[in-house]
Amino acid sequence: MIVGTYYFSQSPKPQTIILSSVEIAKINYEQQKDLASLIAYGHALDTSMLNMDSTRAYLQSQFFKMLAKEAGNLYNIPQNILYGLWMRESRMDPKAMGDMKFDSTGRVIPNSFRAFGLGQIHLKTAQGHYDSGMTQARLMDPVENGFASAKILRDYADMFNGDFKYGISAYQQGPANTQSQWKRKQEPKNISYVLDVLQNAAEIMH
Repeated sequence: MIVGTYYFSQSPKPQTIILSSVEIAKINYEQQKDLASLIAYGHALDTSMLNMDSTRAYLQSQFFKMLAKEAGNLYNIPQNILYGLWMRESRMDPKAMGDMKFDSTGRVIPNSFRAFGLGQIHLKTAQGHYDSGMTQARLMDPVENGFASAKILRDYADMFNGDFKYGISAYQQGPANTQSQWKRKQEPKNISYVLDVLQNAAEIMH
């Protein structure tokens, strides 16, 4: 018998109530407030029959902020910069694919996408900076993609003495292009992209 988020066992003892998996996950999340407990809470909701759409929407809104916080903490990147980068790259869509090729009629060539997921990462870039065993399927996982993009951005910023302006530039146009501008003490040629990321960061995490 379902009673809210609780249920009675089939042979209940007097006044014995067993917590449902959703309620247990909720308690764990409220106590721990970390990414793992949030994901567990979301999974519990997804496998339940409970109508808790508003709770799901809230968890989804918190997910990317918490991911940015944990990935940022691991790689010493301000979480708002990571969040702003993801917003600029994919509009926070973990299923996004880009950098596709087009045929002579302007149509997208099937299976020609080269950038994947939240941070729109190229597979070779992820393999070179984050995990040599990275796959396209793993890049479509927002948690893996989020941590991979954070590592890539950290590596690029370190190429420029920790300057995130040039690190963000390298993330979008490639480190070789940014390096030539850095050596000449020029603004990155893709400064509009950099400013978009920083503007997103200022607005979203304010």
